[in-house]
Parts: sequence; structure tokens; C-alpha cells
Amino acid sequence: MINGAGQYGLLFLDAGGGSVASNTVTGFQLGVQLSGYAAPSVTGNILNEQSLAAIAYAEGSGGSVSANSCTNPGIPGIVVAPSATPTIGRNGCTLAQLE
Repeated sequence: MINGAGQYGLLFLDAGGGSVASNTVTGFQLGVQLSGYAAPSVTGNILNEQSLAAIAYAEGSGGSVSANSCTNPGIPGIVVAPSATPTIGRNGCTLAQLE
């Protein structure tokens, strides 16, 4: 369980990979932030009460996102920037593609 009131619950930068799976992330502005070509697998997480977005893809990030659940995000649960290229599976989160 990851709880807090800071900016990020989990942060992937640059060419970071790996995976984040089966966590409960509560609080924070962004539950999971990916940027700078990071491309991890984000699977089976429960994201609660983020003030901005549960999962945010920015700046060319990618990887995959599936089987996550979002409860009470401040804006749509998963936010994808125009330059991001994640593979999006089924999630219990709303999706916003930014233009």
C-alpha cells in the first residue's frame, strides 16, 4: 500500500522500464506518472483519490496499462499526452487523450 499527499505515488522517468503491479495507491496528485520515454507495465493496481490523475502518460512515454481500477480521480483516471504511446487494455478508469 502506498499512501501520501505529495506529487507522485510512483514515478517512472527517462527510459525506465519494469512493472508496477497489484499495488493500492491512495492520495497524491498523480498516482502513477510516466515521462521521458519510460515504458513500464502498469497492471492490476487500485488507484484511489488522486487530485489530478490516477495514471498520467507524458513526453513520449509508453509501455502498457491494463486491469487497473480508479476511484475518485480529480480528472479522468488515465491521461495520455499526444506524444505518449502506451498500449491501453481494459481498465476500470476513464481515459482522456490530450491534443
